Amino acid sequence: MDWEFQARPLAGDNDAASKSRIIIEGDHTISPFEIFVREVLQNSLDAAQQGQIVHVSFKLHRISNPGPKGNFLAALGWSKLKERVAEANRIRTMREEPTEFGDPTRLESSTLDVLEISETGTIGLVGPEAVRTLNDERRWPGEPPKAYIALARDDARREKQGLGSGGTYGLGKAVLWSASQVQTVVFFSRLSIPNNNTVHRAAAQARLGPHFLSGSPYRGLGYGGDTREDWCRPLCNEQAQVLATKTGISRRETNSECGTTILIPFWCAPESEDDDLATHAKFARYAARYFWPAIVDERLEVICESESGERLDAANQLAHYQPFISLYERMRSGERGTHDVPNERIPVVVPQGPPPRTTPQATTFAKVGMAFVPREEEVREDFVRKVACIRGQGMVVGYAKMTGNTLVRPFVGIALGGRASDASEQGVRGDVLLGFSEYVTHTRWDEKSASLRHWPEARPVVRDLLKKLRDYFERNSRVEQPETASDLSPLEAGLKFPGVGRTGPPPPPPPGQPHLRLQTFNRDENRYSFEVRARVEAGKPPSKVDISVEPALETGNASREDRFRLERIVTVPGNLPKETLPNGKLRVTIPTLAADTQIRISGATEALQPEVFSVSEGLLKASLSTEAVAPESEQLGEDAHA
Repeated sequence: MDWEFQARPLAGDNDAASKSRIIIEGDHTISPFEIFVREVLQNSLDAAQQGQIVHVSFKLHRISNPGPKGNFLAALGWSKLKERVAEANRIRTMREEPTEFGDPTRLESSTLDVLEISETGTIGLVGPEAVRTLNDERRWPGEPPKAYIALARDDARREKQGLGSGGTYGLGKAVLWSASQVQTVVFFSRLSIPNNNTVHRAAAQARLGPHFLSGSPYRGLGYGGDTREDWCRPLCNEQAQVLATKTGISRRETNSECGTTILIPFWCAPESEDDDLATHAKFARYAARYFWPAIVDERLEVICESESGERLDAANQLAHYQPFISLYERMRSGERGTHDVPNERIPVVVPQGPPPRTTPQATTFAKVGMAFVPREEEVREDFVRKVACIRGQGMVVGYAKMTGNTLVRPFVGIALGGRASDASEQGVRGDVLLGFSEYVTHTRWDEKSASLRHWPEARPVVRDLLKKLRDYFERNSRVEQPETASDLSPLEAGLKFPGVGRTGPPPPPPPGQPHLRLQTFNRDENRYSFEVRARVEAGKPPSKVDISVEPALETGNASREDRFRLERIVTVPGNLPKETLPNGKLRVTIPTLAADTQIRISGATEALQPEVFSVSEGLLKASLSTEAVAPESEQLGEDAHA
């Protein structure tokens, strides 16, 4: 494989190709690793052949043997590419900026890490290999999509709507380059629709920074392939299969192997919150989390393999999502479970467009359903009272909270839109509508999405649909309040306030029961500090104290993600067991004591940013329980604010 980098014009160069990576990394609602898996699998499903199951495998390679490693680097054209990487780093060093790419000398001498993503059951990188005239930019009726150009050549090219997908950005593929230490990706594909006798294609793209080579300035965008003509063409047919052999991947000899293999050399795993999991286990977990509808419907199979050969099937990772899956299957079959609320069908009129298209107005529908959870502990804490929003061929856009701050019963919910609810052609229009309501990483539906500014007629439609979705879940999950009785004696009894008058002070706690009280809760520099105390009598059963500090909110309770991390914890006695719970609380265990003891627990929050700390108010919550598991914390009165 040879490389072509275009000359950098004297007027400068806006390196737009690498900017899409920054856009993808800008969404912090889910981790970069989750975004990576979502984008890869979404692209594969969007390119599915009619009636075919899409098979995707993630396989890690660690190549240390000099022979296979030399073959791979030679096939990559590394001898020329590494010069470009070094020079791109040199410019950033001269600007006194951090280097953006790995050191090619160190990378070359180390074990070569490669991620192989292989799919079958898809159309492959079909379409022309170049856009030669203005008319070629348009996709004419009956023509295959320009999949090769969109993935391997152009940045932010949008071909998904031609495939019936709701994608509107064309930026998702940037996750591939961001996972390479030299921002380089290799593609090998067997085409389901040959192009001028071309059945196999191979190409590469590097997204480096601007650099100089032999005194001449170059752009950072480089293409890998066949440069024997006056431009860089893809390697075709036998040339492409030779590259597959040298890199150690399948040559895709038969027509049943149509699809694409993506190689990410010098693989660098994106960040995630599951640091305790092996990399191949993360692929399986996130595939299950966001694509269980496609897996359950047998549209998608995902296999993940470690560098040592251990294989995981994402279909075996669905246990956490079983409450959603069971409800989803009942909704699809028309059955109703014991704890299910009746499903509802919400009509949606998709307006003409999106501009400049003049696709006629279409009527479709969304479907919603919910099931109450008899025992809340049977569902993961972060999924209780959440709604799985699903569209397309089986992607979970997100797990949304649709009930605001109202008091609701524990439930799980499903919202189906686009083809997930309407299998007809109108369902495709629903996908396009919802796709325009999503942000670049497709994590939620929102009437304020930037894409809707290009389709203003659709904004009120999305707003109305989301309002009806929220109304369904709030209306059916709200806790019923008992009707007011005519007997006001309980109210009259409640108006007798304890004090120094005839009713006397409040009664003391039951003898022998530990009583938790607040000693101090103060603002100290950029932290909140606290001390709570409890007197425990000798011989009493073990108890637990749960403590958390969180921002005080006017609109309801803070989520566990908003709780401040606690540190500098000191207990008296000093040997009390301490642990940080997954929900962000600190738990101190008080064992059975031989003598009456005054228990003290003190500590502070992590240091907070001064600009945030200066305008915030903290709230201390603590509870003491003699049960095996402490209940949800309760506020310690007015003095718990700081």
